[in-house]
Amino acid sequence: MSWTINTPVKGFTGEVAGVMFKDGEGVSDTDPAYFRRHGYTVQVTATPSEENADDTEEKEASDDTESVEDTDPGKSSGGKTAPKAGK
Repeated sequence: MSWTINTPVKGFTGEVAGVMFKDGEGVSDTDPAYFRRHGYTVQVTATPSEENADDTEEKEASDDTESVEDTDPGKSSGGKTAPKAGK
């Protein structure tokens, strides 16, 4: 799960408890209890099922790219094929 965390000091840029903030906003995938206790606003940005869906989409896109490269070996070598070993 990921959280968007907003600092109590508007526009803050820097690091707090291992989370980088830019213009008062940071993202963390660790427990945001520290931030809640210290007055930060915490919102859920992704649930585990959404994160898995993103991983699946990225893998599918990656698989498509690899299969295109595998079926057209001439493109990767500039249109020339490599000589076979022993010839």
